[in-house]
Parts: sequence; C-alpha cells; structure tokens
Amino acid sequence: MTISKEKIEYTADIFIEPKTCEKCKAKIKWIRTKELQWMPIDFKLITIITLEGEIVKGFIPHWATCPCGGI
Repeated sequence: MTISKEKIEYTADIFIEPKTCEKCKAKIKWIRTKELQWMPIDFKLITIITLEGEIVKGFIPHWATCPCGGI
C-alpha cells in the first residue's frame, strides 16, 4: 500500500443563504465539515496564521462566540 503525500484540496459546502441563531439572533451560515457534519459559523471570513506559519482563511464556529451558548 502506498500513501500519497499530496495535499488533498477540500472545499467545504457552505449553505449560502444566511440564517439566524435561534438564541442570540445573530446572522450565521452553515458549513459542511470534512466529516460531513453541518456546523454553524459566524458570518465573517477571517484570516489566521497556523502554528506552521501558513496563512489561511476560515470561519469561527458560532458556538464559540454566541453569548447565549450557541445553537
């Protein structure tokens, strides 16, 4: 068995139509993870630097910022 070291491109499915958090009423989107689970995310795209020094763009899970404890 040979394991490829190629970086596999992954593009998440994003439910484009904005929704509203039932608890705090903030606008959110839903994103499908690599594990095919839906996760609520904050609306704003952010830029971060990984521990390896790579610059990437992504979203913050809404449950991490919701003042009411998330979805």
